Amino acid sequence: MKKEMLKGEAHKKGGKHDGIKPKDRPLGNKKNPSEYKSFNGEIID
Repeated sequence: MKKEMLKGEAHKKGGKHDGIKPKDRPLGNKKNPSEYKSFNGEIID
């Protein structure tokens, strides 16, 4: 549930880097690179 919630929030904010601070990004950007990719709308395995 937590993972899906992060994706949903990312898409609500635009799903891109515009105006998004590093602390607002999903924690997956460091612990799970593929999760960070999905934040940009592109899930890379």
